[in-house]
Amino acid sequence: MTVLSDLRMIFSDWQAGLRDFLGRPAEPSRYYFLKNHLLLCIHAPLFAALAPLPWIRGGHFSYSMRLILPFVLPIFFVALAAVLERIAIYERGPSMEEPRGKNALLYLTLPACSAGIFYFVHPLLGILLTLAFGMFSIVACIRAAMEIWSLSFDRVLFRLAGAFLFLMTPVLALLAIRNVLQSLGILNRLIHG
Repeated sequence: MTVLSDLRMIFSDWQAGLRDFLGRPAEPSRYYFLKNHLLLCIHAPLFAALAPLPWIRGGHFSYSMRLILPFVLPIFFVALAAVLERIAIYERGPSMEEPRGKNALLYLTLPACSAGIFYFVHPLLGILLTLAFGMFSIVACIRAAMEIWSLSFDRVLFRLAGAFLFLMTPVLALLAIRNVLQSLGILNRLIHG
């Protein structure tokens, strides 16, 4: 199936789409991401850079708003679902057979990467729709994790919080290092005049 038919299936009936996806042969997560998600994610910064309305109206969107955020935002939702999936699969312990539900949550995050065309209208519209589609994907992922791995709602939320903290740890560490370096720079200026 193509990415567009998968998207149509997820938006119309994600549970039927998930059943169809689980019936397909499993493929490596990296290959699945490169083949489907990355293709969609590349469109967002491209359309955001080409959006005519901010150029006509003289909008003050920085390059980070036009190029980096449209690419990083959907990747965050995909990474959150991927970490949640790995936690749910590998907490059951080692197994010789293919884990049940492999890439299922990655499949359900396709909508988070699909708002690229809306960036052409205006980057802000694209960002808002990426957030909305991303939240739709995360809700579908929570419900799918409950169904596939027979987890309760609170256990899935607990694992989702763990996945979020896992992803945010490097960001928080970089912010802490940046703040320490800024403080050392201020201290150096105070000492040396």
